[in-house]
Amino acid sequence: PFGKGKAFGSDWNGALNAIAGGWEVDAIERAISGFPLFVVDSRSINGVNDSGVSFQWNGSSLNQPDEVGDPNKGGPVAGNPGCAAPSRVHTLANWFNPCAFELPTPGELGNAPRAPVTGPRFINTDLSFVKHFALPYEGMRVDFRAEFFNIFNHPHFYLPGSSGVSNMQDIAAPSTFGVVSSTLNDPRLIQFALKLVF
Repeated sequence: PFGKGKAFGSDWNGALNAIAGGWEVDAIERAISGFPLFVVDSRSINGVNDSGVSFQWNGSSLNQPDEVGDPNKGGPVAGNPGCAAPSRVHTLANWFNPCAFELPTPGELGNAPRAPVTGPRFINTDLSFVKHFALPYEGMRVDFRAEFFNIFNHPHFYLPGSSGVSNMQDIAAPSTFGVVSSTLNDPRLIQFALKLVF
């Protein structure tokens, strides 16, 4: 709204208008919740799930664990007293409390839902500044653009899970269970451009 012929600055002189007028600012804000995380039990003996309950889950013979506590709360879990629980969750080392899950009773299907936890949420801001330079020819101008993708450089954390079970959260793979070890989004990217409009 600033510059000659605009709501503000319509009486500016040529020099002031060239500096402060003709700007355009554009923003795209994207906020998404975390991806659902599938929690499974892949223990097997000779290719058969050793809980005695074997079913096909995304092409693999898996079982579900039992959910015995709130995975979104840190600290000891009463339903799994022997487990060394993290004091805090939603950290890179423990995105959820792994002690909230335990191996199912042999011969029974675990009671945990298919996707009982979600990964980290993500907020991304893309911002662009455009300066319009009018040319002495009718209907022509030059635009200078400065564009910033992920301007605040927010990482989008990701839990890749166990590679042995299609990147799901596998209670039988404690080294990757609940661990954030990857990112999905590009870092901050900046580009500049000139455009002739005629």
